[in-house]
Amino acid sequence: MTTETTDTKKSHKKSEDVGVVGLVLEGVLTAIRGWFDSAKMSIERAIADAMIRIARQVFVFFLALLGIAFLLFGLAKTLSFLFQTPGVGEMVVGFIVLAMAFILSLFTQERK
Repeated sequence: MTTETTDTKKSHKKSEDVGVVGLVLEGVLTAIRGWFDSAKMSIERAIADAMIRIARQVFVFFLALLGIAFLLFGLAKTLSFLFQTPGVGEMVVGFIVLAMAFILSLFTQERK
């Protein structure tokens, strides 16, 4: 009977040790899971903010291009009216735009 009591005490003590170790491991795993969840939420929030910022910039860029197109068209019509010759304003504005594109391409070329 003493061996049975000793075996019972040993098995009861081992189950207590496993319970404490299990609780500690569960706490550590919960902390790690919480850290990963917060990192995941932070990344998702950063991606959502970046997508909103990109969409806003694309919309503003589109509006700016539309405004520039109307301004250039109006300038061309005004120049055609001032010179009293049809098409001269469009040619002048076209040359100005081509010159700007050429100058910008010189500044954006990569140095070799």
